[in-house]
Amino acid sequence: MKNDDLIIREAVINGLKQYYGISSKSIEFRPVGEESHSYVVADEINKKYFVKYCEREYVIKDIEKVHRFLLLYKDFNFIVPPIEISGITTFPVLKGKLYAYLFIEGEIITTSNDKFNKDLINKLTDIMVRINSLKNETITFLPKEDFNNTFLSELEKLLELSQKNKLKINKETIFFIKENEESLRETIKEHTKLGEHYKCKNPLLFLTHGDITGNNIISTSQGLKLVDWDGVMFAPYERDLMFLLDNVNFSLNKYLKDMGQKEYDPRLIKYYKQQWDLWSVIGNLKNIFTIKLTEEDYQNYLNEAKQYLEYLIK
Repeated sequence: MKNDDLIIREAVINGLKQYYGISSKSIEFRPVGEESHSYVVADEINKKYFVKYCEREYVIKDIEKVHRFLLLYKDFNFIVPPIEISGITTFPVLKGKLYAYLFIEGEIITTSNDKFNKDLINKLTDIMVRINSLKNETITFLPKEDFNNTFLSELEKLLELSQKNKLKINKETIFFIKENEESLRETIKEHTKLGEHYKCKNPLLFLTHGDITGNNIISTSQGLKLVDWDGVMFAPYERDLMFLLDNVNFSLNKYLKDMGQKEYDPRLIKYYKQQWDLWSVIGNLKNIFTIKLTEEDYQNYLNEAKQYLEYLIK
């Protein structure tokens, strides 16, 4: 989330005290994602924690499973496990869930993926191979790709919101939605058809992170840390591959060799890029209608929707 919320902030402070026994000496909002309100919290002895509050059902419905995976592989150098209290890692707060991690000191990588330098790309490639190679039967509890989507229903909800709020929302947003409705419908139709193709083809599934991007990578003195595993699932490795494929420093041959694979499927790359861009367009527009925003936040969401729409239709 780009904006803080005083009610959520207070609920986070109270939740940390109630569930974790952490008394907050200081709390700082960190706008590092679209799904959650994130904070850096220091306790009375200045021990720091990274704390997330999320209401998004598609995130929190599987978050305990995600955390179970992170705890199972907590010895991997690039994983930051959640804090576990009596076997539980998420706690009910307001309409969502509260969860926490020890704060990792380091540099958050914020550059775009195509600008990652060679050293960073090489380290990420090694991490990605380790992730994508995991097929352990003990993690079959994680979600699996089924190539279904809800984009059409989400678009219909968005159109309904735009009609209900057309007198309250900036006319630029209403015009943008109307102008591009047909393009979005056509892309969703194409994306769904491609998904139906892969339902029949039944490709091999590998463990994937699903969001190997800036702000989710922390460079520390102990090596790279890859965070925000909310979307971890078994899927074709192209789901992760798409994040590095456009970088000139990335060696596709090395990745495939290390994975024991001979080739990748460009149509799966297209499928996952469409998925990413559609969620970005619809999600950013939905935020405009459902979140109380400053003018700056509003413009940021609209600009991102326009940017990802360009990726879709170019």
